[in-house]
Amino acid sequence: MRKFWSTAVLGLALAGLMGDAPLAQPVGPPNEVICNKINNGSSGATVGISVAPVAGQQISICGFNATAGAAAGTFQLLSGTGATCATGTQTITPVMPLPINGNITDHPSAAWFSLPPLNNLCVSITGTGPVAYNIYYAQF
Repeated sequence: MRKFWSTAVLGLALAGLMGDAPLAQPVGPPNEVICNKINNGSSGATVGISVAPVAGQQISICGFNATAGAAAGTFQLLSGTGATCATGTQTITPVMPLPINGNITDHPSAAWFSLPPLNNLCVSITGTGPVAYNIYYAQF
């Protein structure tokens, strides 16, 4: 009986030294995506391609800056295919209102959204404009 108890205690001690079960794997990419490109433009009311896809590469967005001119408008980022992202449309940002001479900026240091492969990054602007914008992104 002593041999049983000593084996059991030794087994429990070794189990304690080995630690708990392995931790779950982290969610998300193993490395941060740092953006090294800027696309800028200025437009009145339109929905159009801001960044076109390249085969074998993915577009990742780090941020944007949009400024209204002499008239109020809205700004929105979309993903999809076709000249106006009308097919397979995915909303990236909500529609953001811009008052006259208003500004919206969202520019963290790393990418926060990656488009599906072969999708365009489109900008949707409403109002009489113009709305000037910068989009910070990576494409690789």
